Amino acid sequence: MSRTPLKPADLTHPSPPLTGWHSENHWPAPETVVVADDRMTADAAYRLAKSGTGMLWAGDFQNARQLLGALARRIDHIDTARRRTHPPRRGPAALFERTRADAHERARLLGLVLIPLDADYTIALRRAPDARAACLETYGPAGRAATVTSLRELLGVMGAHEWRVRGVVVPALGGSIHAHYGVFSPVRGEYLDLVLAAPLPATASTGSTSAATDASRTAFDIGTGTGVIAAILAGRGFDRVIGTDTSPRRWPVRARTLRGSASRRRSRSRTPTCSRPDSPT
Repeated sequence: MSRTPLKPADLTHPSPPLTGWHSENHWPAPETVVVADDRMTADAAYRLAKSGTGMLWAGDFQNARQLLGALARRIDHIDTARRRTHPPRRGPAALFERTRADAHERARLLGLVLIPLDADYTIALRRAPDARAACLETYGPAGRAATVTSLRELLGVMGAHEWRVRGVVVPALGGSIHAHYGVFSPVRGEYLDLVLAAPLPATASTGSTSAATDASRTAFDIGTGTGVIAAILAGRGFDRVIGTDTSPRRWPVRARTLRGSASRRRSRSRTPTCSRPDSPT
């Protein structure tokens, strides 16, 4: 999360004074900011974004969403034309680097459509949704001053909140996952079906208690995220499942996942464990 002073010259807006820049993904604040409204076209927005200029929205919120969509289509169209005239170097490594660079540039450009948030996370724009609960869940307690954030990020925060409230049904787990913003949500579960169906070592499936088989009855889930794979492995017969992750935001999600998984396995003694980054176990 990044909070740095935002001091655009001659910036005026009917909401309370804007005092800070907020980015969960650590994007730097744009050095130049202009006020934009419903009259802005996708062409104008693209030119401003390419120059690194942030567009602080002062018009209708739903029109800002439409502009963001139009800007995304413009970026994709230009990128497609550029690939035809300047194809990437051959080889998987070169293609990976090009794809990753293009995705980074696309995110940078789309992140320059900005939305003002009041001190309590209210969006003081026409037809704006109530994003206070979503922002509180992701950003934490509201501060004393108004902030500015990317519309793209704000839409992601709001979407993640809706998924967290409803949950994502995971048939392989026999329950639902309620992921926080920034935690990969298993909306598509094909890979989970593979984990559920993959053959396991005989010692794991039979539950042998020999000391020589302790290692084979332990599974590791590196980058565990929501903990869904760890829960599936524990349910399949491993006596010990160790999940690790570097993001503190993932801990409440996986704890809830594992508690729910344990309650659905009342007749079993196997329990998954997760390790914090600063913990040896």
